[in-house]
Parts: sequence; structure tokens; C-alpha cells
Amino acid sequence: MSKITWKPGTMMSPLPPVMVSSGTMTDNNIFTVAWTGIINSEPAMTYISVRPERYSHQIISKSGEFVINLVDQKLVQSADFCGVRSGRDLDKFKETKLTPEKSSVVKAPQIHESPISIECKVVDVKHLGSHDMFLAEIVAVNIDDRLMENGRLALEKANLVCYCHGHYYAVGQRIGKFGFSVEKKKSRKQRIREIKAEREARRERANIENVAFISKEHKEYEEHRERGEFEHKAHEHERVSKRDFEENRNDRRNHGWDRRDSRRFENDRNRDDVRNHNFNREDDAYDNDFEDNKENRRNRNHKRERENRDFKRSDRKFGYGEKSANERSNGRGREKFSGSKKDFNKKDMNRGFNKGFKKGKRNGSKVKKGN
Repeated sequence: MSKITWKPGTMMSPLPPVMVSSGTMTDNNIFTVAWTGIINSEPAMTYISVRPERYSHQIISKSGEFVINLVDQKLVQSADFCGVRSGRDLDKFKETKLTPEKSSVVKAPQIHESPISIECKVVDVKHLGSHDMFLAEIVAVNIDDRLMENGRLALEKANLVCYCHGHYYAVGQRIGKFGFSVEKKKSRKQRIREIKAEREARRERANIENVAFISKEHKEYEEHRERGEFEHKAHEHERVSKRDFEENRNDRRNHGWDRRDSRRFENDRNRDDVRNHNFNREDDAYDNDFEDNKENRRNRNHKRERENRDFKRSDRKFGYGEKSANERSNGRGREKFSGSKKDFNKKDMNRGFNKGFKKGKRNGSKVKKGN
């Protein structure tokens, strides 16, 4: 692998795009920055780098406070809008339909829709050139309670995004954790213990959610009952029920007619099917009879051909002419030899052909007797 050298540039990426809210609850602004990060652990400190011509630069310089709001996938469009439009011309909270919420320590509002909001107080400003770096101490962190699991922050559920060379990307799946390269392999008992603890925590979360949902429903029920909305709803329900009954009665009547028509149609169709089936059966029977007759005719022809062959063979043996077997069967008689009458008569034929005619006379030709 070879590398090429470029001139100095802002190649540190990906970075977290954050929406920074500043001002007060009544006079506030939001702008998006990507030049931000952690610079110290004890005390916890962060920074944001802002161009001096930005509208929020003046607000933060005067108040010395701001709130960093992390961006998830639902807030990407709002974050991009706040990064390209100026707060001098419009109210960004109103345009993006975001909700300003009072912070716990600073006066600057936090964004209610953000999963994590970090409250900061400026401790120093560094004039670096194109940007001014506001070094700030983190005084409070506000986290969406849905991201907490058994006292642990499940930040992977926040669906955060990152910024890389002008594009927004969703954070991918977890591929490891800090120190996993030197971590010892856990025993089977430890893994079972962790699985049981995770299942128990899941059950507790489900119970808490069910209790919260039931309490919320009960509270809404009490509020509706105090306002007397149930009586109005009961009358409205009765009126709607009567109207629905009339409509359903008409629907049932129409459905009855439809069922009668459908039965009539089914009967007609079934009758046609039966008629067609009978026709098909007759055609099949005719075809079968035709095939059988054809086979019988073929067998009769074969039998007649065999008889003709037998008669011809006997004629050649006994010297008769080549008349067909049909003519012989019709009583036309057989053709005699060309010899004299005394050479052939019934008496001799009954005795046998060898005694009834002279050998050597066949079809009027004379054949010499062999030695």
C-alpha cells in the first residue's frame, strides 16, 4: 500500500454533527457545527469552533452559555437546515418545528427532540484564525430515559449520525469495545450470570412500561370523567349505533338479494356444467365405441387376409386358379385346370386331388415328369 501527500486540510473525519442552541427561552437560536469534541475528563470539558461572522457567535460571546444537542437520524434534516440558514432572518425553532425545553443549569434552551443534550459554560475563547474556539465546561447532561437500561446508557439505541466530507452517515453496528483486545475470556458461569441479569432487566423494563401505560390511561380516564365527556360520548354512541343498525339492515337486505342472485347463477352454471358433462360423456362413449369398432374391423380384415392367404396357398398346392376367397365363399366355385373333364370330377375330388387328375397338367401347361 502506497500513500500520497496532500497539503494541510481538515481531514479529521468522521465527526459528530451537533445542533448548538443558545440564548434564552424567549430569544434563542440554533446552529449546526461539526468542529466539536471532548478535550478533558476531570473536569469534563468540551469545545465548539465557530466562525466570527455567525449569528450565534455573538449570542454565545455575550451569554457565555450554550447547549450541545446530539443529532439522530430523525433530526438530520433539521440539523442540515440549521446549518445553512441564518437565525437573523427566521426563527429556526419555529421553522423546524422543534421544541425548546428549559435546561437544568444554564439559561440556554435545550432541544426536546434530541436524545442527549449537554449543557456547557464557556471558560475561555481561543482566536485561531478562521474560527474561534469556545472552551467550555460541561455542567449537566440530559438523557432520554428510553436510552437507559439497568442503569446503563444504551447509546447504540439513539441512532446517531456522523458527518464525513459534506455527507451524513448513520452510525453502524458495534464491532468491539474498549479493551476487548486484551480482555480475558469469560467463564461459562459469568456468561450465564450476565444473560440472567439481562433477562431480569428486560422484565423490569417491561413492567415499568406497563405500569406507566396503565397509569397514563387511568389518568386520562379520570380527566375525561371529570369533564363529563362520557355522557356526551354515550349519547353519540347511541345515535351512531342506530344509524349503523339502519345501514346494516339495508346491507343485510341487499346481501340477501345478492345471495339469491348468486344461488340462481350457481344453479344455472351447475345445470350447464351437468349438460356439458353429459355431452362430453356421450362424446367419450362414441369415441370409445368408434375405437372398439375400428379395432374389430381391423381384426376382421386381418382374419380375412389370413383366410385369403390360406386359400391361395391351398390353390397353389392343388392347382386351382387364383380366384379370391370371397368368390369361393359365395358359391361361385373354383376354377378348374385346363385339362379335360374326365381329369376332374366330384368323385375324384372327394377321394383326393392326387387321384383325380394327371400329374403334370397345371394351368394348361405340360410339365415333364422328373426322373
